[in-house]
Amino acid sequence: MHGIVGIIAGRGDSGADWTVSGDVGGDIIEERLKLVSHLTTILYTTASFLGIIGMLIKNSIYPKRRKDMKDKVKGLVIGVLIGSLLTGATAFAGTNTKISVVMENVKMMFNGVHKSTTQSIVYNGNLYVPAKTAAQTMGESFTYDGKSKTASFGTKSGTFKYLDEVSYARIDGIVDRVYFKNWENPKGLKFTIANQKYLHGIGTILDNYTYTKDELLSVDYNLNGGYKKLTGFIGIDDYTRNSTNAGSIVIKGDGEELFRKDEMKGGDMPESMNVDVTGVLKLQIIFESALDKGEQIDIVLGEAKLSK
Repeated sequence: MHGIVGIIAGRGDSGADWTVSGDVGGDIIEERLKLVSHLTTILYTTASFLGIIGMLIKNSIYPKRRKDMKDKVKGLVIGVLIGSLLTGATAFAGTNTKISVVMENVKMMFNGVHKSTTQSIVYNGNLYVPAKTAAQTMGESFTYDGKSKTASFGTKSGTFKYLDEVSYARIDGIVDRVYFKNWENPKGLKFTIANQKYLHGIGTILDNYTYTKDELLSVDYNLNGGYKKLTGFIGIDDYTRNSTNAGSIVIKGDGEELFRKDEMKGGDMPESMNVDVTGVLKLQIIFESALDKGEQIDIVLGEAKLSK
């Protein structure tokens, strides 16, 4: 901004008064005007965004007062502002991400019965329904724990740990035949019993044709009396659903048998397990095959939890 004479007064580090004038002062004023322009853009964009949100909230609360609003608002574009301001007299940097959604009144049906109608979002061919509404439609309660980022449908279990996230004390048998959370070959393959997949649990490979004396494996845990229940689902993984072998699971607490299930066959539905482990110091889980003749069988303890 040549030709503008500006005077900026202040105090330097040495304590002496200082001034900047002439063209240099004009450059500083230009920079400040740029900053003011950027700040104005931020405020305008933010106000526009809040206006859209306010409109959506108002229409959802007072639908009958707006006769000109249709049930379906097509082509609604929501701008999401992502920006940052750096300290000092630096420039504003920001990007806009826009998504197009359709708001629709969706009938919530459960077992053929109309339970409610709720406003939902359709985006990229997917329907997004409020989780609480979906749970209530099915007659279940819903809670969300923001701290653990956990959504719970139905009866909320108490404090628990997945067994595959608890450090084990020891394994007896062929160690590399015990798998936690999922199989390793192929890597990440989920434990599956009668088409039911489990994101957590323990899987064991027994009576493989490449080994002998591999009909039994056990995993020990030091509970030190800190838990009350061991729950989960037991059965034979679908990979060996056609095996002629049979499997067993035995749960022991401090050497005493607490639970036993024998003659598990491939293709059988998973069976729920609920074992009282109150006061147990050492927990032992035993996986056993009925044969040791190379008739592989994979036994699974799915969704295994230790609850306090």
